[in-house]
Amino acid sequence: MQTIALGHRLETLQDGLTTFCNGKAVPMPLTQTRLDIQIVAGLAMVKRSSLFRNTETTPIEAVMTFPVGFDAVVTGLSATINGRRMIGTAKEKAEAREVYETALDEGKLGVLHEEVLRGIHVLSVGALPPSAEVVVVLEQTLALTDLAGIPFLRLPMTAGQIYGTSPLFPSDDLVTASDVKHSAKLRLSLDQGRAVSPNGDILALNEDTEIFMDRAVELHLEGASFGKLMGQSADGRRVELNLEPLAGSDALLDLHVIVDRSGSTSTSVLKGDISVSQAMRDGLIQEFGSLGKQDK
Repeated sequence: MQTIALGHRLETLQDGLTTFCNGKAVPMPLTQTRLDIQIVAGLAMVKRSSLFRNTETTPIEAVMTFPVGFDAVVTGLSATINGRRMIGTAKEKAEAREVYETALDEGKLGVLHEEVLRGIHVLSVGALPPSAEVVVVLEQTLALTDLAGIPFLRLPMTAGQIYGTSPLFPSDDLVTASDVKHSAKLRLSLDQGRAVSPNGDILALNEDTEIFMDRAVELHLEGASFGKLMGQSADGRRVELNLEPLAGSDALLDLHVIVDRSGSTSTSVLKGDISVSQAMRDGLIQEFGSLGKQDK
């Protein structure tokens, strides 16, 4: 069964940005990507801005993929095209597609967004005129994870970083093979503490830092803590959000573990030296070592 995204088979889309000119799919690099992250009381508010231009001499359809973590909530989406800002509103899928396709049939500019798979969002800009500049802004909110007592933030930059291994058959999957490393500007603000990367670097606050998008953004927020936030709902009511880590438990475990033993597990992990099967085996041995005598 093929996965369709806005009328296109998913395997024709590049993980990032794909343009369609005269029916032909062509990957297009983003001109600029920005990540603005504000963290308050254990809640991360993330604004991802992506800029691109139509460098063709004819109108095109530009299709962009956005990874959104399973625990994140999309709170806003907008597209600014040649200075004209359009704000996304929620509609039934069939109605939204009909409006979009009608606009394209009439040769008018159209913008449509949907989540084609859990965590994989796709936005299409149709009938984009030559030389037009587009800025797409996706806003999401997510709670930090408590990792051994330290708040932790992980933001996937590509669809592959959501699943680790894609749930799709190779014939249906997004095109991800590329030797080009795309970069982005990251700006972080914290209410307290400091941000430390997995390699031990301390991230500068409130100023731009260049990052590469071939890996997920992972930050340990040392000195930060979970707490209470005050806000306002869409209908104007005052609301309160209280974030706190879940307490640990020493309850006995009764687990069933399903392990994939198919032929595909003999392949290497990314470009590593061990197979998928060996990586799973090593991981299970490590985790089972923490089981108690009464666990099953």
